[in-house]
Amino acid sequence: MQLAFSVVVYFTGYWESITNNPPNYWVIRGRSDQNDWERMLVPGKSNHWHSAKLPRGLESGDRIFCWESGAPRRMVGLAELVSPNTGQNEDGETLFEVRYLTHRFAVMPTIKELRQVPVVENASFLKLGPATTILNLTQEQGEALYQFLSVRNPDCARIWPDIVADLSAHFLPDLDGDFTALEGASGRVDHLRRERSRELVDRKKRAVLMATNRLECEACGFDFAGVYGPRGSNFCEVHHLQPLSDVHSEVETLLEDLAIVCSNCHRMLHREPWTDIPGLRASLQHS
Repeated sequence: MQLAFSVVVYFTGYWESITNNPPNYWVIRGRSDQNDWERMLVPGKSNHWHSAKLPRGLESGDRIFCWESGAPRRMVGLAELVSPNTGQNEDGETLFEVRYLTHRFAVMPTIKELRQVPVVENASFLKLGPATTILNLTQEQGEALYQFLSVRNPDCARIWPDIVADLSAHFLPDLDGDFTALEGASGRVDHLRRERSRELVDRKKRAVLMATNRLECEACGFDFAGVYGPRGSNFCEVHHLQPLSDVHSEVETLLEDLAIVCSNCHRMLHREPWTDIPGLRASLQHS
């Protein structure tokens, strides 16, 4: 799986052409002791890779994720397939040409992190198996993986702009599967209150931290850890998009029904007349 020696540097920009046929997605795996990813990953630079047996379906323009195998195992960059077959090396292995689209990621998600991301968690490159150089992804896996990487490395969002890098429940990792909780039951303290699931709130916070490394208010962008340092670490408030005061019995709440907010925005969201997060964000933009 080591890198072949022929290297060509291209100074042309990244070719981007979306046709009626969606692109294929692949992962190329290179061991850290055989490949200098820091040196290799230069936008516009090309290398020839080799494999004893290439999978079917490789086409020029296919999208490629670069995976550092061995130790550590992590995602390090993006590339595109220039040519699926450029001949053979002296060992009779097929050569294929790859052009890199990014430098090495600033944040390189590990195998442990990616196994927590829905859709991506079942990808073949995350499973034990033969030491294959190039592995395929489904379109859904490729898009979900790109979205996840773009959140962790915002510069990536410009590489494949047809994929919306949206922080949504589609790729927020739920650490314990499709967790839901029943909320809204009346309980007696000194007065009637609506019961809220503390566990659901904690899981929402862990899911967002796993995806973004921060708990940033979805209305104003405030990050307690960014302002207060360690004292603000892992701190935020969690807002129910559907107020529990509006329900009259137990309801099932999903992680996507919750939003990360700061204390100020949370109070403003609950101040009459009530508004939603887009409405509050709009009022901030016009203040």
